[in-house]
Amino acid sequence: MLDLPSSDAKELSTKQIQTTIELDKSSLALNGDIIDFNELEKRLKSIENKNKSIIIRIDKQVVYDRVVQLLNLLQKNDLNNLAMVTKE
Repeated sequence: MLDLPSSDAKELSTKQIQTTIELDKSSLALNGDIIDFNELEKRLKSIENKNKSIIIRIDKQVVYDRVVQLLNLLQKNDLNNLAMVTKE
């Protein structure tokens, strides 16, 4: 289970089918499927709707380099509609 950072920002509504990425110290998951960064890149390339919301959950103990690697792949694939999930 991820240990998310805290935030007091209000929750955003996500009414459409969403893509969720979870990142912790040693694993990466896309919509619940454990994958590696190479597979993530392949799957991100296949997303046709570049305005689709991408929900990102990152454990607060993740090394910053892994976060940058994830954000770089999203930007490289023109996926910029991101929502970072935190706990209340």
